[in-house]
Amino acid sequence: KIVSINSASVSVLTSLPGIGQKTANAIIEYRNKHGGIKSLVELLNIKGIGKTKLSKIKSLISLD
Repeated sequence: KIVSINSASVSVLTSLPGIGQKTANAIIEYRNKHGGIKSLVELLNIKGIGKTKLSKIKSLISLD
């Protein structure tokens, strides 16, 4: 199942590999502050997400 990074709840985000409670909260905080996440590369601005983690989850997430 593809997870929408812009609307998923903490519990859904934590179902992604390597995404824990802190990182899920950081994703939600970031998207609220910036009016959503417009590109996958933008996820690298979030504490807890690096290139390795992004490569593990990019096929499991969408921006809608």
